[in-house]
Amino acid sequence: ARQRGLLWMVLIALAGLLEFPGAALFGQQAAQEKNTQSPAPVKRAQRPQFQPRDWDGIYFSNLFADGLVGPRPALQSGIASSAGPTATGTTTGAATSANTATGDQPANGTELAWNQLIGREAVEDEIKRLQQQLTGQVTTVTKFKTEYGTVRQSLAMLSLWFAVVADYQEEIRWREQAGAAQASFARAAANARVASDQAFQYAKARLDDLTQLVRGSSVQFPESAPEELDWSAVVDRTSMMVRLDEILAELKQNTANDDSIRENTDRILHQASLVAVMGRVMVQPNMDDADDEDYAKLSEKMTAASLAISQAVQSTDLELVRNSVNRLEQSCNKCHENWR
Repeated sequence: ARQRGLLWMVLIALAGLLEFPGAALFGQQAAQEKNTQSPAPVKRAQRPQFQPRDWDGIYFSNLFADGLVGPRPALQSGIASSAGPTATGTTTGAATSANTATGDQPANGTELAWNQLIGREAVEDEIKRLQQQLTGQVTTVTKFKTEYGTVRQSLAMLSLWFAVVADYQEEIRWREQAGAAQASFARAAANARVASDQAFQYAKARLDDLTQLVRGSSVQFPESAPEELDWSAVVDRTSMMVRLDEILAELKQNTANDDSIRENTDRILHQASLVAVMGRVMVQPNMDDADDEDYAKLSEKMTAASLAISQAVQSTDLELVRNSVNRLEQSCNKCHENWR
């Protein structure tokens, strides 16, 4: 019995020695298996949600208005050519006059050529606008007889713009027909002083001529081109005043704040160039009161203010744009106090 007891003790001891390395090996294997398991998922922040207002101040809302600095380059075509002074090959004179206009001494608009005041495309656009306007005015004899005053206004302004085309210092569309077109529209405007069937028929025929001309056809106008322009026969001051009031109202709306100026840059440049031309027309020989010194100074201030508007827009000086529009309005108001 003692021997069997000792044998069991030996067997138990041997079993313990044999099981210990196995236990250690099992522990190492379990650790390796644990290391090969996928790591626990990492919690990440949710993707942010952005609103349109969050981008304010980061990106330009209008690259050309907000991102570009300095005056626009002088181009011979495109939008810049409709802007006016910088669109022609005579940028220096117009720019100098515009700079002078920002001071106390206004530029003398009578010293500037037409192509220094307005670009070719702007002239063409204004003639096309008048063609569309006249299309809605000259429809029936009845409509003409009730609204002949507005028809006369459109015809008179067409006479003015074709006179500018005829006298333009650069190659410009419709130059060959401009003299005859000016004389024909001047006669149509004179006829429209009364609401007659004959005045309607003549106005309707000139509208048909103009429509064909705009479409690119060659037109034979009934009147002959004058040997020399008599501006008093080209356009009357009342017709220009009506158009100037329209332009000034639009300029004030388009320059009410910085955003309006940025959104309407091209329109402001176009309107300012129209005013510059009319300011020069008002002091042409034989025009009413053109020989009156005070009247001439107010007309020149109007031209100077319009040039200053163009210069300020192109240099992105928004405050100067508004100030120049205010000066333009002041010159118009002072003129209306004594002349209308």
